[in-house]
Amino acid sequence: MMMKANILRKGMMLVGALTLSFSIAHATDWLEKGGVGKQDASEASLQMPLHFEAGYTQFLDDSEDADTKIVTPVSCGVYGISTDGTVYTLRYIDGGTIGGKNAWKVADFTRIPRMEKEGLIMYKNDNTQQLYLIKPTGAVEALPKKYVNATNFVDGIAAVATATSGYALNWTFIDRSLKPFAPGVVTQPMQFGKNQFTIAPLRGSMRAVYVPNENGFDGSWGFMNGLGKIVIKPQYREVRSFSDSMALVVEKNDDFYFIDVTGRKCFEPRKVDENIFPSSVSDYDGGLCTIAPMEIGDNFYARYYTTSGKLSGVALWGSALHNGKGYMRFIDEAENEEFPSVLIIQPSVEGYDKTKGMRIEADLHTAMWGTPWYDEADVAHFSETETSEVGVGSHYCFPWTIGAFSTDGYAPATIVSPNGDVTFEGLIDRQGKFRVVYKVY
Repeated sequence: MMMKANILRKGMMLVGALTLSFSIAHATDWLEKGGVGKQDASEASLQMPLHFEAGYTQFLDDSEDADTKIVTPVSCGVYGISTDGTVYTLRYIDGGTIGGKNAWKVADFTRIPRMEKEGLIMYKNDNTQQLYLIKPTGAVEALPKKYVNATNFVDGIAAVATATSGYALNWTFIDRSLKPFAPGVVTQPMQFGKNQFTIAPLRGSMRAVYVPNENGFDGSWGFMNGLGKIVIKPQYREVRSFSDSMALVVEKNDDFYFIDVTGRKCFEPRKVDENIFPSSVSDYDGGLCTIAPMEIGDNFYARYYTTSGKLSGVALWGSALHNGKGYMRFIDEAENEEFPSVLIIQPSVEGYDKTKGMRIEADLHTAMWGTPWYDEADVAHFSETETSEVGVGSHYCFPWTIGAFSTDGYAPATIVSPNGDVTFEGLIDRQGKFRVVYKVY
């Protein structure tokens, strides 16, 4: 295995042997836009095996070690790589490091450090416990010593901690110039949303904010505006970001409903179905939210509701909408089979009707795999488990997986050589070419 990897690193990539020769009919459209392509496997634009390319693919010097690799999303051209979740090497996607190998660290493994345009706050990997702001350019600036911990920057601000008596920390916000932001607002870092932000993102000029109680053992979620002013007081156990000027909130007593930007209660999903939970209700998209497929008659349908709670339409196994489109199934009565299809919701209270232009040709390798989820690069992924990775190897003899694409256009991926002897893990671009290989085994 060592010899194989060294041959690859020297540029003899064995492209013909190691490139998976099977074609994935949906791959290009799926990776680029989450769309659905034709089912004509001979169309060149729809054939995209994962592969290496001499002069483009980098093999890291320690790619052959046996350690687990924790790799952060590529952002501003920088990604982090760690073997223990606390000490990181910050690498440029084009090669080179910021500060050298294992130069930086975080307080604990719950924080995944991520470069943003404002920079990234981390400790140096020494005993000083000094925090530094690391810029995407490689410039480094020390933070005031009063700050003893920090989160990532999220949409222009970060949370920083100062020490108080005992082991308690007092968390407040700073802006990109390291000056206090939203003075008087005390917070506490909480994992938020599907991207596991350390603080909530700014959406529609509103940002969810967690404010701890005075005892520090509990707290509530509210919302502040882009200037840092609390506009909806902290009172909820859970919240989501605003989408279409609506946000789902959950009270301490488990009641949940949508509010508008003034905090006014709007649609209450349990008024149309008392047996659903927040996880069954999507955010709003194009003025409609989706309640997960529920049994109606002999089939299962997703239901689509307006902000006022009016039923707008239903779809067989329909998904939540994304940019006005979702996925459904249609029934070919002649063949007595179900097939996936792209769905463009049309206002209707008459129910599912496959004759009204809702059917668009779909690729069976995608939509039949379950409900799509979208990564930050707006790429649709399909998986049966709805996890952060989608495996498409079950249809083929050589398995591979693709994770979420970042806005920079790179995603973690795994590929197995055709003889099954070597597995490669790395970062691919949106054409399926490996830019970096960080593990070979």
